[in-house]
Amino acid sequence: MGGTPDMIAVAALATSVVPVGSRVTCFPAPVGTDEDYLVLVPFGKVGQLESLLLERGWSVGGSIVVGDTTMMEGFKSWKHGDLNIIATSSHECHGKFMLATRIATRLNLMNKGDRIALFQTILYNRELD
Repeated sequence: MGGTPDMIAVAALATSVVPVGSRVTCFPAPVGTDEDYLVLVPFGKVGQLESLLLERGWSVGGSIVVGDTTMMEGFKSWKHGDLNIIATSSHECHGKFMLATRIATRLNLMNKGDRIALFQTILYNRELD
């Protein structure tokens, strides 16, 4: 995990902080990409996480934003520089994201469109085009 003070503070609130994204799933890892972290945060600490990140200059958005769902139902993401936090309070969503990450890593999906299709299918049961 990134050793920045922000990430250390996030880890203190979280149940789990796991590196994800193309830097993890692709070999060799692409250059010039963001560093992504999947964060599982207890529902009772969601407000603290959001306040912490906004106070420290993080913006909503980044790798994944799913409509207006709450972190209990899906994911919410924040971006700061080349760091992205993808957060959820749902163990089911966290598990699905980690499953998609393991599959993308095993298949070494280098094409971003293929990775997106895999994640969309596993996370949201969407049909492939």
